[in-house]
Amino acid sequence: MRKRALKGWSDILPESDFVTIRATDSLSVFSYTMFNDSARTDLPSLSYLGQLYDPVFGTSNAGFVSQLRLNTRWDGQPFTVDSMKLFLHLLTTSGTSDEVHSIRISEIGNQIYPDTAYYSNTALDTTGFNVADIVLPALRTDTINDVELNLPGKGVAFGNYLTAIPANYFTIIK
Repeated sequence: MRKRALKGWSDILPESDFVTIRATDSLSVFSYTMFNDSARTDLPSLSYLGQLYDPVFGTSNAGFVSQLRLNTRWDGQPFTVDSMKLFLHLLTTSGTSDEVHSIRISEIGNQIYPDTAYYSNTALDTTGFNVADIVLPALRTDTINDVELNLPGKGVAFGNYLTAIPANYFTIIK
């Protein structure tokens, strides 16, 4: 068949211009799961928060560490904390939206430095102060959620703690 299709052209083109094509109907594919316990986590463009359950691999949790500080432009005048709220801008929400989601804010004992490498298996040194069980409202899936959170006790205890010492560091953990 090849000779018949090429009849007339084989006299003009050299034999090296023709290609022989072969096909196979089977291909072996090998895959494996690789575990890495120390992914670098400093200066991410996104932070992940939540939980995922997989029937084969079990439950995976994601949380992030960040510093929360007050602006240094206080006028020095006395004040009273009467309430405090937390505003979150969640870029993507996925999963089951009918579950109750909550977050916990805990104080960490170390400052985070922008020029230092941090890894996911680094243990957190917490001081013991935390605001637990802050319930998130129902989240819309596959869209941006702007969330306004009411903190327990109107956030007065957290606000007083945060304003008492200007060098407090906090982390948000699921």
